[in-house]
Amino acid sequence: MSSPALELSQKKPPRLDCIDALRGLVMIFMCLDHTREFYFDLRINPEDLEKTSPLLFATRWITHFCAPTFIFLAGVGAYLYEQKTNSRARVMQFLFTRGLWLIFLEFTVVHFGWLQTFSKFAFMFIVIAAIGASMIALGCLIVLPYPAICGIGISIVAFHNCLDTIAPARGTPDSNLFWIFLHTGGYVEELRLAVGYPILSWTGVICCGYGFGRIMLLAPPRRRQICLSTGLGCTLLFFAMRWLNAYGDPSTRQLDIDFPESLMSFLKCTKYPPSLLYLLMTLGPVLIVLAAFDRATDASDNDAPGWMQPLLVFGRVPLFFYLVHLYLISLSSRLLYWITKGEPISSLAVASRYGADFERYPDIFGFPLWITYPAWILMLVTLLPLCHWYGQLKRRSQNPLLRYL
Repeated sequence: MSSPALELSQKKPPRLDCIDALRGLVMIFMCLDHTREFYFDLRINPEDLEKTSPLLFATRWITHFCAPTFIFLAGVGAYLYEQKTNSRARVMQFLFTRGLWLIFLEFTVVHFGWLQTFSKFAFMFIVIAAIGASMIALGCLIVLPYPAICGIGISIVAFHNCLDTIAPARGTPDSNLFWIFLHTGGYVEELRLAVGYPILSWTGVICCGYGFGRIMLLAPPRRRQICLSTGLGCTLLFFAMRWLNAYGDPSTRQLDIDFPESLMSFLKCTKYPPSLLYLLMTLGPVLIVLAAFDRATDASDNDAPGWMQPLLVFGRVPLFFYLVHLYLISLSSRLLYWITKGEPISSLAVASRYGADFERYPDIFGFPLWITYPAWILMLVTLLPLCHWYGQLKRRSQNPLLRYL
């Protein structure tokens, strides 16, 4: 890091449009996945190769980029915030308070947005809580030297799949609870809690993001070169390791079936918890796109081009987007059910009513996939002015509480 090409700027880091645009892009993908969950028939698993279609599989697969990008960029943002404030204590305080706030939202506002009930279904420890928990974990680790945080992040991402075969001792519920939260995920009956995002692997991702924050402060040509080379390296490593099929994912790919089933099997990696191959498959292309977005911004004299503006609008108010889009999709799906089928129900409301036995879902449940896509576009068109308004409000206001939404 001592060469002139790698010399860090001594000025306070500016807000990087490429990061906001990347976040906005994956939020658009996230909106597609959630629209599918509320509008499409949940009895059909998009990753069940015996029942899915290539379009349905692709609709689900493209959204796998969302959670790793959110948490990786949260780590990048923590590093940039530390350089901006020149205060590790302030960064630690923000990570703790922001993390606790996100976990609170997961079990209240977000839970009700998904299920429209607090009594019929388990609470879910999913992406918003995982972001919060990983921020708290980074807040604990931030007292360590920068190389140590980088080393911890890379080690967790690379080697956490070594723990896949380890099971907690029988007859020790505390150990089971700890292991569920840490690595395996699962249902905690005592807490009526479904842990979909165990925290170990996501802690590794946010630490890697924190380490990559230093790269984003390099001169634009150099950081783009590193983003591109790292992204290509991760992507090629994914293809090599997936082909060998020896380590990095507990699922087994099948290449002895017809195309496109072979391709879908190759790309079907474990998300809960995210395997090494899943993270290589997603974060590799994400870094390539980040380099492309950074180049597009630099080519426009540090002013983002017009096609990037909607991405920036969404990417600068991610939590506001998440909360509003969740209720917007839920309410619109209930309204469409009421108009077309005479019953104001949505997909997850039906799930809470009928439980996990998909065979008991009513015949009126779900719309065809071709309904999902125009509904998704309608959600984005509706969200764009709302997010723009809130972004302007957030920029004008001096209220520090607005940083939390």
